[in-house]
Amino acid sequence: HRYAAELAPDFNLVDHLRNNEVALSRYLGLLLDIKGVHGQGELFLRGLLLRLGQPGFEPQDLLHVVLEQYTHNERFLDIYLEFRGGVIGIENKPWATDRDKQLEDYASFLESKAKGGQWLLVYACNWEPAEASLCLAKREQLEQDGNFSCLDFYQIAEWLDECACQTRAPKVRMFVEELSSYMRREINGELEMNEVAEIKN
Repeated sequence: HRYAAELAPDFNLVDHLRNNEVALSRYLGLLLDIKGVHGQGELFLRGLLLRLGQPGFEPQDLLHVVLEQYTHNERFLDIYLEFRGGVIGIENKPWATDRDKQLEDYASFLESKAKGGQWLLVYACNWEPAEASLCLAKREQLEQDGNFSCLDFYQIAEWLDECACQTRAPKVRMFVEELSSYMRREINGELEMNEVAEIKN
């Protein structure tokens, strides 16, 4: 590589950190916490809520972010956000497949936790949920009621890129950009722009 010293195209920070499904959930959970160590307040959560089109949830109403929230039957929901008026659960599936009735169980859990308030189950995955995890009729009903939303890693990477532009702390911005670029490469199979340019040359 002629530009290796300036671009270090093969170096990605996230490659050298833990980079399994649990670690990715942890990084996302850390960013979504409005009181998080990133110091950017509501920036990341507000951007995600805008993408999900959920007007009922307000960033300032966030009470807790819980990782690996125990639901029941030995199941754990990857990211659980508790708000004053409701709850959001995010099931993060970059590579693994769903287990039997998994999403259906998470939906029931969130509905019971919401106690009549607003609730949303977000499926973060580049594929449609498996029929065994959430049957189509049930899924359509949940979507119609505003309780289920799919978000792929192309959208998640875009959300991170948008937030990175507004991130004021350089080291946090770098982390967010690296996380996005890791997702684009390792989950979406996209090539970096500088790699594309190199290949063309």
